[in-house]
Amino acid sequence: MKAKKTFIIILIFSLALGLLSACGGEKQSEKSYESDFVYLPEYTKIELTDKNMQLGHVSAKLGDKILISAIERFESDENAEELEIKNISYIYSFNMENPKLEKLPSYEPLVISELGEGDFSIVTSDISNISADKNGNIFIIETYYAAGMNEDGESKQGSFIRKLDSAGKELLRVETESLIGSEEKGFLQGIILSPEGKLCLISSGQGSKLIFADENLKPVGEKSLSDVGWISGNAQSAEGKTYLMYFGNMGGGMVSELDFEVKDIKKGMSLDKDAYAMYTGGGGFDFMVGDNANLYGVSAETGKTEYILNFVNSGIDMNNLRLLSTLENGDLLALTDNSMSYFLGGGGGSGENQSYEMIYLTKAPKEETPEVQTLTLAG
Repeated sequence: MKAKKTFIIILIFSLALGLLSACGGEKQSEKSYESDFVYLPEYTKIELTDKNMQLGHVSAKLGDKILISAIERFESDENAEELEIKNISYIYSFNMENPKLEKLPSYEPLVISELGEGDFSIVTSDISNISADKNGNIFIIETYYAAGMNEDGESKQGSFIRKLDSAGKELLRVETESLIGSEEKGFLQGIILSPEGKLCLISSGQGSKLIFADENLKPVGEKSLSDVGWISGNAQSAEGKTYLMYFGNMGGGMVSELDFEVKDIKKGMSLDKDAYAMYTGGGGFDFMVGDNANLYGVSAETGKTEYILNFVNSGIDMNNLRLLSTLENGDLLALTDNSMSYFLGGGGGSGENQSYEMIYLTKAPKEETPEVQTLTLAG
């Protein structure tokens, strides 16, 4: 009887808190998370072509294909006379209908073309950004480091932006230092592409700024980020507008449209949800944002968010999400990395214990989906 009274008191207290939450506060209530439609997940495992291979953490959509970086690892036997450790990044692609990985046929890693016949025992190359425009041009940020194990201890390193064609053949390359400025202690955080192929480079660190460039990677304008802060994401609407998410110096997430014509950021707006990730728009939304639990569609005109789905219920671990794209029919495509270890994170491992999945999320009316059975434990 005592337990029953305690339960009733807790229930009344919970209802009272619910009423108070509904009456006040700017945050949306749990009821707003209800929707007339759901997304049904279909999982497809992406098979790696080699056990000494690991997919990277950057990807881009190019037509009906997904581009993704991949690291191929070679390490000499522990009994070998000379130690060799090589982690070299390549670009692979797969079709959304048949996720079989294929290496871009004409792509040559920067570290190979730059080092030539140099005798280096430790080699690392990394692709930190991939972007693609509707004309089939691919832009990447690629860095490398190489060191010899001889007495001279010779080493080389470099960082470049490379423009490639759709097969991976290099069209041109520019050293990142020439864009940022050798006197500034910064680094290229990312590349933003308009659908027409106009470029905007994000330079972070000391003297952070946006660098607008033409198709030949020649700077044509700059915008200081001193009053903006860290840019945490960017996305394009279905109409081709580009939006930035950033955390202003006064705190709090903000979103602004990036204007490639005037080379500036338009007046920012606050979202009615705390979010830290941003995704391409579609399905009636200008762009989408995500927090630790949910995905929301956003209207750029009002800044209002609308609940789309819960990541956990859709089988997506937010921490492992590498790509989320809205398809023309309103469905969603997600790419997740469920690896337990990483080559470059100090954990070692091999392709045998990695799991990459493509998740196709089909939009369906809620009333047409099977009702979920909830099991209640007897107490």
